[in-house]
Amino acid sequence: MASRNQNMSSPRRPSTKREAVDDFPFDKRRKIGAGKTALPTSTVRTRQAFEKEKLRSALESSEKKCSDTEVEMKNREVELNATVSYFRKENDSLREKYEETIGRYQESEGKSQETMRKGLTELDLMATKSKSLEERIRLLEHQLTAANDRLKASQHLRGELQLVRDDRDSQVSKLQALTATIVKYQETIGKCLPELDLLTTKSKSSQRESIRILEQQPTVIAANEK
Repeated sequence: MASRNQNMSSPRRPSTKREAVDDFPFDKRRKIGAGKTALPTSTVRTRQAFEKEKLRSALESSEKKCSDTEVEMKNREVELNATVSYFRKENDSLREKYEETIGRYQESEGKSQETMRKGLTELDLMATKSKSLEERIRLLEHQLTAANDRLKASQHLRGELQLVRDDRDSQVSKLQALTATIVKYQETIGKCLPELDLLTTKSKSSQRESIRILEQQPTVIAANEK
């Protein structure tokens, strides 16, 4: 880019009078030379003055064009230098941003790797906890199954106890009814005992009388026989 600016900063200047004369048409010069032999001196001088003025105007125009071109090229060079300076600054800024971005990416990559390592460690810990929880769940399920079995056995036992309780209540009811009957019998017996005692006494007295009579009969019979 710098070599290009150097080439552009030193443009070729077509500013010599000789080059301007060389640029003048050859046919016209030949005609002027031929006219010297054919035209009068005054005419030749007038023609020479005209050609000289024309040549001077052409030279001035060429010089003006060269000057304008030189100024334009210098302005262009300034613009190009400014553009080059701007792009160099932009390039430096972009390079700096690129390096900063690379640095951030490298730092972020390091943090990402550290985060990944921490994540893997946490995953291992979570996997260990998951296995422990699975074992605990299996143990709890086993305990739950045993508890359900015990609950079923308890419910069965409760049913049997209810049957026993119902049977006991039935037996108690029967016993209470039997007790009431016995009480009634006892009351009846209690009422009948005096009469029974009286009857027993009378029966015993009658039996003794009968025995006495029977015992006396042989004596009476023997006395009657005499």
